[in-house]
Amino acid sequence: MYFFEYLKENKMKSDFRHDDMFAAYERMSKVIDIDYPEFDFCFYRFLRGEFDLNFEYNPEQIPSFSDLPFETVRKIVKKLNFLERCRIRNLSYNLRNIVDDTKIGMDLIDIRLNYLRISVDVKAYLFKYFRIRDTCVVEYGPQRKEFKGENFLEFASSDLSILLSTSKIDHLNITISDIESFINFENILSSLNAKLHVKQLSLTIPSIGQFVEILSYLKPETLEDVKIEYDHWFNDQLEQTKALRLQASISPVEYLINFPNIRGVQFRYIDSLQLEKIKEALLKLHNMKSLYFRLTHDYRIDVNEMNNIFGPIEVGGAHHLDIPNTNAYYEIIADWFGMSIKKRNH
Repeated sequence: MYFFEYLKENKMKSDFRHDDMFAAYERMSKVIDIDYPEFDFCFYRFLRGEFDLNFEYNPEQIPSFSDLPFETVRKIVKKLNFLERCRIRNLSYNLRNIVDDTKIGMDLIDIRLNYLRISVDVKAYLFKYFRIRDTCVVEYGPQRKEFKGENFLEFASSDLSILLSTSKIDHLNITISDIESFINFENILSSLNAKLHVKQLSLTIPSIGQFVEILSYLKPETLEDVKIEYDHWFNDQLEQTKALRLQASISPVEYLINFPNIRGVQFRYIDSLQLEKIKEALLKLHNMKSLYFRLTHDYRIDVNEMNNIFGPIEVGGAHHLDIPNTNAYYEIIADWFGMSIKKRNH
């Protein structure tokens, strides 16, 4: 099917800006670096609103977009910015698959959500989604579009799904201010077909339990660094039962052991039950290489509990936990500041 038939079938004529579409076409032409005079002819006919492709040329002799080599199309997609990829993605099912399968490297994506507004900062572009009375407002940098009677969350969800699923992200920064916004963001993550490719994750969230939920949507083999900030006062259960803040709030350390290298994580406390879960996870999963977490100043790990669970301290001041059926072990050190775990070979 021809490129212009894609546009026609998807009824793009009334929805796109000519200058935006022409800019995307110009960029594609430069990347392809192939002279297609008939392709140019078709494109300009389309911009004039002439959708009839039965003109003097034989359609079978006209090079079509689908005739391009797959790698050439991927090369085109890699050169397009996020908004251009969104436009190209809407043209056909095949192009949607190509865009989704072509991961674009992103240094930083910053996402901020509250019940009034969602903002996304990516590669110097700031996207904003919010509502003014009964009108949805979408801002793409200097461009502003208004949609009366529409829900801004639907626009943000669609764009975020494309951005997150088609990106290899070095640093993902997420700030969520309320429970409702977290639920909306989790719905976006659950709609993705694959886990997110993220190296560094920074989270500011209402409660620590949401951290565990977000972890499940990330690739364990790519995540290297995690930073978490959370406020217990947003957690209704902890506010109503304040003792939980110090004695019964279980830090989900065992979930971290799914990831090879973790540092920069701080928890309020670790009890004997949590230490048992850590040991169980270490013996079950062998991909963890190093883990270090800090504890807040008002709690220390119990030395006797460490000895009971991980055995006595060996030479060098560390506990050794042998990994079954391997020549490796975990070196575990607990001090006044926290705990470090490193995988070693005998």
